[in-house]
Amino acid sequence: MQEHPVPYNKAVFTRRNIATGILSTIAFLVACGYFIFALIFNGGIDGLISNLKPEPNPNSSAMNAKREAATAAIYQSFDELQSILDYDYYETATHDHCSRGSSSWKRSDGYAYRCSLRITKFYGFNGDFRQEMINFEQKIRGAGWEGPSYEPDPMRKMLEEYYDHYTTYQVGDLVVSNLPSSSCDYGKNGFSLQLDFAEKETIVFSEFDFMQRVSGHSYDEIYDEKNFQDSSLVIRKITDTDRFVLVISIQKTYFQN
Repeated sequence: MQEHPVPYNKAVFTRRNIATGILSTIAFLVACGYFIFALIFNGGIDGLISNLKPEPNPNSSAMNAKREAATAAIYQSFDELQSILDYDYYETATHDHCSRGSSSWKRSDGYAYRCSLRITKFYGFNGDFRQEMINFEQKIRGAGWEGPSYEPDPMRKMLEEYYDHYTTYQVGDLVVSNLPSSSCDYGKNGFSLQLDFAEKETIVFSEFDFMQRVSGHSYDEIYDEKNFQDSSLVIRKITDTDRFVLVISIQKTYFQN
């Protein structure tokens, strides 16, 4: 049987199809490789989405409204505390901070942008320190503030471990500012409450300065408005009248994407 040769245009068309298919496959593989590389570099799909989110304008009317609402809510929380606590109020510090989160193969902050407000108040009180702090925890728990799930009474636990056995961890006389107050954290409806203590014998004040700063943010800030107190001056002023100082910080995140 006589074989019929493939027409020239048909052969050229077939070769073009093969070449196009090969190029398409290469392009697809390159795109897949680029996508996989982007996922790895951005810490996964969530990180990639996070890094593509637009930066908010901290001075926009919408952000100002959120900031004002957070401010009012935190001050209301302090008013509720003051109604159940018999302490002498002295000074207030504020810190309003927005930062850009990081998502990469090294780390992931879990957010694109976050804005939080932290308000810190300085109080003075007298009496037996241990009993006053036990009473403090009971009263704020009655007002809805809860310790972490693994330790619902962090103040009592800290006092039993460190205050009652002070000489196990410290040398010299007991100074309340040396107690690990960072373990005494509480939360309520998206608010966090942290505290610290001082007295006349306190000589290091850097932790009280640091306490006034918003926590849980990256260092890549996009907005920073602060009104800090000189802790050493405030604490010396308080201890001229009161035996002990209680510093309370309440923080609220009012924007996150």
